[in-house]
Amino acid sequence: MTTPPTVAAGALAPWEIDNLPEPPRSGRKLWLALIGPGVVLAGTSIGTGEWLFGPVVSAQYGASLFWLAMISIVLQGFANLMFMRYAIYCGEPMNVGILRTWPGPMAWIIFFGVLDVASFFPYNASNAAVPLAAAFLGRLPRPEDMLLVRGLGIAIFLLCFVPLLFGGTVYRMLEKIMAAKLVVVLGYLSIIAVTMVSAPVFWDVVTGFFSFGTVPLRPDTLIVDRHFSVRRVVDGAEVLAKGTWERKDDSVTGELQIIRGGTRSKFNLANANKLSEAESQARDDILERTKAFVGTKRFLIEFGTGTDVWIAEGDVINNHTFEPSRITVIGTGPSAIYSALDQVPEPHRSRLANHLQHEGLAYVNAFDYVSEHGRLPPLDWAMVVAFVAIAGAGGLTNTMFSNYARDKGWGMG
Repeated sequence: MTTPPTVAAGALAPWEIDNLPEPPRSGRKLWLALIGPGVVLAGTSIGTGEWLFGPVVSAQYGASLFWLAMISIVLQGFANLMFMRYAIYCGEPMNVGILRTWPGPMAWIIFFGVLDVASFFPYNASNAAVPLAAAFLGRLPRPEDMLLVRGLGIAIFLLCFVPLLFGGTVYRMLEKIMAAKLVVVLGYLSIIAVTMVSAPVFWDVVTGFFSFGTVPLRPDTLIVDRHFSVRRVVDGAEVLAKGTWERKDDSVTGELQIIRGGTRSKFNLANANKLSEAESQARDDILERTKAFVGTKRFLIEFGTGTDVWIAEGDVINNHTFEPSRITVIGTGPSAIYSALDQVPEPHRSRLANHLQHEGLAYVNAFDYVSEHGRLPPLDWAMVVAFVAIAGAGGLTNTMFSNYARDKGWGMG
């Protein structure tokens, strides 16, 4: 038997040289054959980025940062296309190809192991337990509900194995699970989008994917009915309270951050035991002020511009439109009160209109902000970076693209 010729291929065994098979003709049969792998890949792409980081980022910053996800998804599309072509040409997944390069397979295995260590833990199951517990309780879980949340997380984790253990061939079962997942998820989200999302919000989301360079600025105080984000300075420390007043039992849920000397400490907003007297008093003042807005469908926006403080109050129309009824400016001179936005002089009118148009946030250009202030805007950049990294098909999911291309051949590439 003739030994096929080989060519050196980095740190692993050499490649054998052979001709690629003829590509299949494009047609209905080919596309039908790719539905199964396509469903699995699409299903696995709907994960942590879509259900955790996406909602968290949009809840805090609106749709202003969706353009980062768009860039990530487009770049991943090109990367996965190359991964799939590599698998067809070389007969091995892309990760094996990476092991062939410097500094060698052991270094890459350790590197990928560190990057994907979180994937070994059932964090999605534990995260899914939180909204499930909230559905049972009628409110967000509290520390005293930890046993319920943990029990639900363990139950969800164990239930994930049932289809794989008793469903026959793993691949066929994955196809069925992912097909059901796509139908349920897309169906549910489509119904929500059509019946509950207003036209302005829909347009904000669509334009957010293409508003490249836009970043949001949060005012010092933003109160919208039950929800609030309030920043104060107490004894040289920055106090930031973010939370929600619960409908069911008139309790508050949220987080209190104390930033002093570059050190950030986080506390349960509902508990003042670990706070200093001044911090506890600031917390109490914030809660008293925000509680007055519960059930009123009103908003309050407060921010500083140099020596002036601007306060806008008004009604929330149809859950999204901010209609101001009183605008106050407090500065070194006499205070001024306006009853409508068009009475406010420029440039403050444009700043206020920006906040009102985006439900309290102000959308600005990141490059202009850095040029003016010499620094990035004050966002939770760790969360934003995680959102970008996990948008689309990230992490170990990318390996599946090259694996399926290797198994299915030309059509997948």
